[in-house]
Amino acid sequence: MNTLNISIDTKDPEINQKREQTRIAKQKAIDWVAKMQATHHKHPMNARQLVIGWGEGEAQQLGIFELEPSFLSYGAVDIKWFQGFPMRQGVGTKLMKELQRQAREDGIRFTLHAWDKGVIGPSKLVQFYKKLGFKPIAPGSRNMHWDPSWD
Repeated sequence: MNTLNISIDTKDPEINQKREQTRIAKQKAIDWVAKMQATHHKHPMNARQLVIGWGEGEAQQLGIFELEPSFLSYGAVDIKWFQGFPMRQGVGTKLMKELQRQAREDGIRFTLHAWDKGVIGPSKLVQFYKKLGFKPIAPGSRNMHWDPSWD
């Protein structure tokens, strides 16, 4: 199979440098998602979702999440979905703090969207994410981002 290679180099070194920085940032996000997939258990019913567990038996808590490179911000990772079980007992907070800890170690930024399809409404989700250091990308937006340098 033939591939088409198109050079996008310009004679302007500043533009070329920015393009290279963007390429490196995109690759960093791709590599971090792959690292997370390699180091966490996969959900038995959805291989795109990853699982972190705490405790045993009746006291067991599960955090389930899905990650992919962000389309909103090059070099960031998008938290597509996450859920803590049992609900309303701090497991979601524990999960997000763990994801932030791991991202901080590697200098990874997060994006996410407070969606309106779950048990918890988007306005409560936005409040939840703000408590964990996320900021709206634009005023009133449910698209949010987090940067480890903000801590």
